[in-house]
Amino acid sequence: MSRTPIIETSAQQAARAAAELEQTETPEGLPAPPSSEGRVVLVTGAARGIGRAIAQRHAAAGDRVIVHFSTSAVAAEATRSALRSVEAGAHICLQADLSVPGNSARLVDEAVRQCHRLDVLVCNHGIYEACFSILQ
Repeated sequence: MSRTPIIETSAQQAARAAAELEQTETPEGLPAPPSSEGRVVLVTGAARGIGRAIAQRHAAAGDRVIVHFSTSAVAAEATRSALRSVEAGAHICLQADLSVPGNSARLVDEAVRQCHRLDVLVCNHGIYEACFSILQ
């Protein structure tokens, strides 16, 4: 019996999330989801970790992926270039600091401007703000 480590790196988390997605089945009695092939999908926080695994999963299904990032342009480009090519169009990277009011709307507007539509939005980004110091 394998045990999940208590502390996982981002790469381990992404690999585990991708493996769990592979094992997901449609519950009995529910209709199968529609084919996703060819959709335009914006994944926020897709430069690494779980967001990267989500982007890879969508590209593998034939979707065109928009890789959002805030500050990690190199990681976002690495994710984009690692995605499987699809007929729906080239995958792209878009930068936006989503902690700034109004930037989420600008991100969606830019995604639609560049890809002419947006079919799926996966909100995976994380924003945190340090509110206190344990030294205080």
